[in-house]
Amino acid sequence: MLSLFSRAVALFSRIPEKFPCLREGSSCPLLGGVAAFIEKITRKLPPFAIFRDPAASGFNEPTLPPVDLTEMAQRPHIGCNYNNQPTWKLLLGVPLIYLPIIMTLPFLIPTIFAVKTHLSLVGGMNIKGYWDFVPDWATHRYNYNTQIVLRDTRSPIVAAVCKTKLFWLFNCKLYCPLSVATFSYLAYLVKIVENWWCPFNHGKKHTYGDGAIDSSFWHVATERDLLHPDDLKNPIFS
Repeated sequence: MLSLFSRAVALFSRIPEKFPCLREGSSCPLLGGVAAFIEKITRKLPPFAIFRDPAASGFNEPTLPPVDLTEMAQRPHIGCNYNNQPTWKLLLGVPLIYLPIIMTLPFLIPTIFAVKTHLSLVGGMNIKGYWDFVPDWATHRYNYNTQIVLRDTRSPIVAAVCKTKLFWLFNCKLYCPLSVATFSYLAYLVKIVENWWCPFNHGKKHTYGDGAIDSSFWHVATERDLLHPDDLKNPIFS
């Protein structure tokens, strides 16, 4: 069954190759949009990429920086405590992974739409889209054929789930990356809003670099001479 599905996915992803009129950049905007959609869904969305081999995608894994022992000591500590936690705490805690996104998604989507619309109305351009924050699925460590699963579980209640590949693929290749991307994208948009309206330095402003803009509201206003010299030259919003 999975073999047939993977073949169907492969054929679907080759549609633009077989039909030049469906390639992105086609003279027909509608057909070009179809091609863009096909390319995006086969690259970004599961289950199409769960069969892909990361090595075959041409993805080069970045080199990780050396571990800073001082920074290591300041990290949140979980691994040193996990195996000492009683089973009942784990069974109670794991479902709570899904509650934040389930509870906030109805508010996050309209919030993201409202903030992005605000930026568009004040003249914002060249703003990243949500999918820029989602890793290409083919770059994930595992696909369906190579995904690792637990050999032993502490509770037989979850053994049937945690020993399946689909459980780990859903959580680690779909739920977690999309959740992180959602909150990261909203944070990115809000940083742009603050950089635009409030180009005034504070203790965390240096962390807003991923929301850097060409010029702030105050930089294009006639009162730009009122800005502090450091704010006037801050590369985040000037």
